[in-house]
Amino acid sequence: MTWMTSLAKTYDALLQKSFNADSSELLLLPISHTTQNAQIELMLNADGTFFSARVLTEKSDQVTLIPCTETSAGRTSGAASQPHPLHDKLLYLAGDYQKHTGEDNGISHETYMDFLKKWLDSPFSHPVLESIHKYLLRNTLISDLINAKILLTDEHRHLLKNWPESEKSDKPDIFKVITDEQGKAFLRFAILDRERIIRPWESLDIIQSFVSFYETVNDRNTDLDYATGVKTKIGTNHPSKIRNTGDKAKLISANDNTDFTFRGRFSDPDEASQTGYEISQKAHNALKYLIQNQGFQKGGRTFICWGSQGEKILDPYANTVQLAEKTLENPALWFDNDVDLQEGYARSLKKIVESTKSFVASDSSVILMILDAATTGRMSIAHYSEIPVGAKNQFFAAVESWHLRAAWKNVYWDSTKKQNIDYIGAPSLFDIILLAYGVDRNQAGWQMLDNDKLFAQALQRLYPCVVEERPIPLDIVNKVVQNVLNPLAFQDSNWNRQLKIACSVYKAYRKERFNEEYSMDLMKGSQDLAYNLGRWLAVLDDIERLSFWLKKQDPRTTTVMRYFAKFADYPNQTMKIIQKQMVPYRITVGNAGKNQMEAESEICAGISPEEFENSRSLDGKFLLGFEAQRFALRNASKNKKDNAEPDQENTIN
Repeated sequence: MTWMTSLAKTYDALLQKSFNADSSELLLLPISHTTQNAQIELMLNADGTFFSARVLTEKSDQVTLIPCTETSAGRTSGAASQPHPLHDKLLYLAGDYQKHTGEDNGISHETYMDFLKKWLDSPFSHPVLESIHKYLLRNTLISDLINAKILLTDEHRHLLKNWPESEKSDKPDIFKVITDEQGKAFLRFAILDRERIIRPWESLDIIQSFVSFYETVNDRNTDLDYATGVKTKIGTNHPSKIRNTGDKAKLISANDNTDFTFRGRFSDPDEASQTGYEISQKAHNALKYLIQNQGFQKGGRTFICWGSQGEKILDPYANTVQLAEKTLENPALWFDNDVDLQEGYARSLKKIVESTKSFVASDSSVILMILDAATTGRMSIAHYSEIPVGAKNQFFAAVESWHLRAAWKNVYWDSTKKQNIDYIGAPSLFDIILLAYGVDRNQAGWQMLDNDKLFAQALQRLYPCVVEERPIPLDIVNKVVQNVLNPLAFQDSNWNRQLKIACSVYKAYRKERFNEEYSMDLMKGSQDLAYNLGRWLAVLDDIERLSFWLKKQDPRTTTVMRYFAKFADYPNQTMKIIQKQMVPYRITVGNAGKNQMEAESEICAGISPEEFENSRSLDGKFLLGFEAQRFALRNASKNKKDNAEPDQENTIN
């Protein structure tokens, strides 16, 4: 139960900043509270009379903090005698429910009113409770909502169960926000007191009132808490709604009470595990907060990474520029251009890592967690790891190492700025997965084939490469390389972006598996055949593109792009075909291609004829050489002041 004690400690650390002083916005759920989407807000006068009502049509306005008991927090659809203490469905609140629905809600309503009265009569009462209690004793709740045209009825003043499909265009607001019958709508109370509106879900006084009251009436057993090892009041019904307000999946539950009870291993659930009510509340509430603020979900899995005191730390899934944007006050200055490319990048990356470390408390550990929900009611912890205080620098060193190993001249699509961003650094894990398993559907890049589970599985396999310095799985490396070797499967500029990602992956792979260093700059002295053949092909491709420009022709698919995949499999035979087709382009280019011709001569001088003759199936170093040479040629072209050539990178066909 390490995960639970760690989350409880995180909760205690976050509690001190649980309210934003400027907006009174609740950031962390208090004990014995949960959130619920309300569809109706009913405003009462302080004397308990009806003032107004409205349908909550905006999703952002519906989420409401509500007090709850242990049983109501985990109730199911058939739990009629487990009402929430203050705000709830009309089924529990309305004394005139049967009058307008024909259904008996006697037990539900009586149980609700009894508990509200206990709270009202306790030493922890609040004036708002008296206003609500007085109003509900009138038994006019649904009648008032009907008169206010919030709820709709038939000719017998019975609530409509649904809205006719034939009149869909004129659907009232209440039917736009509910997924069940009108009588099951969730209602929250607000109080108008001398022109001041009291919203209980935002009132610290009311929140603390219930926490104190519930502690006195809770009759849970006292026993050994397996998480902390101390005797305390035990929780038996643990919270749901962990990932969102509609989430029914639980991390801890036991309802196998019939037939083959607990798989024949235990006679009751306490023999397997029992957890203190308070620590369970703290752990689940901290987890909800972290998921909403520092986690993300994909394919049914939830990924979270945090400091044990609630700090946001380096995002292990982000690309380098995203890391800088989340870390540095001025991300535009994150890259040091005054020195060598590789050295400048390493220096700037260290600034990012050190900046994040300064925000993490000295006594904090780093925690990574992955949740998986196989069914709607059950959730599991697919991965949990905690890097202790003394070893947490290993985490930051591992993240820094990843962004060094996978650093390349990359580009990514910024969905916020609606533009491509060029950067030096590692790609995000999302981009690697999309390249490995995606299909090129549109101009924006590779998209998944509606397989979020595959995405989540791949992400779970990749993130240890970032946080634990594990090698990239070989099958993912192979998928990335093989996909990029077929440029004609891509549209327009997508291949250029994916090629850069593939170079990052393969560069990291060679460092991890063989301790080989490949520079982002052109490595002219390399004797590797695959690397040099990639360079050669880049030169030939540039010659053909230059001929298009000189003849003022529209760019089209080059010979190199058409034979790219075949060349990787059969370099010697395919080069002969390419060279034949290059003859007219060489003639067109002439002296204008002096730089390209000199580069070709230098490259060919480093290629062994015998090795080239017998070459087969080039590996990913071919891509590294191709992209590095292409980048060098573009830079040389841009440096010419009088005869600048057009940037041809963004067009393949």
